[in-house]
Amino acid sequence: MRVLVLGGTGFIGSRVVTRLAGMGHEVAVFNRGRTKADLPLRVRRLIGDQAELGDHVQAFRDFAPDVVVGMRLMTEREANAFAGAFAGLACRALVIGSMDV
Repeated sequence: MRVLVLGGTGFIGSRVVTRLAGMGHEVAVFNRGRTKADLPLRVRRLIGDQAELGDHVQAFRDFAPDVVVGMRLMTEREANAFAGAFAGLACRALVIGSMDV
């Protein structure tokens, strides 16, 4: 399965990514590139800001994820941007965020 993880380099996200890759999934991480996470070498890295998801839709389409995991969605605006960016792209989405979402 192809899994795109947004914000997958933090404390919890890096463990999710490592586990998914260890299970044999093809994994890509989308983040700002500021966090130096120790991720498996085969994990693909897509650099960008979650505040500008719409600017990266083509890169997401090129990866063609089956599942998108949002590790850090904190507001209704971020949740709406997430839904808009991945509508019709991935079969499933999993959002791990604040109780506001």
